[in-house]
Amino acid sequence: MTDLWFVVMAAAPAAPAGKQSPQGMFSSVLLPMIIIFFIIYVLMLKPQRKKEKERREMLDTIKKGDKVVTIGGVHGVLVTVRETDVTLRVDDDKGVKVKMNRSAISRVLKEGAQEDEE
Repeated sequence: MTDLWFVVMAAAPAAPAGKQSPQGMFSSVLLPMIIIFFIIYVLMLKPQRKKEKERREMLDTIKKGDKVVTIGGVHGVLVTVRETDVTLRVDDDKGVKVKMNRSAISRVLKEGAQEDEE
């Protein structure tokens, strides 16, 4: 807390002698700082929290048989879904399955979505 006070006082403009009291100087610096913190919250932190909440909801609703894409770009179908990990079937022909953390899932593909298959 004392470091913040030092930053506030260092950033405050020097007042001419006898013109402004220390309380007036503090209030003239405090209001712009509060406004800046509010702008940072509205523009950066609030949207980030909303996006993280949507991601948590998506991970909570995944189920066996969903087509997903991992953070690494691997496409597959969920075979098993547990609390912390999932098993992903990558290749039907060879039976390739990959076990990974549940948090490694980037998105769930919609049923009607077009996929590029080679």
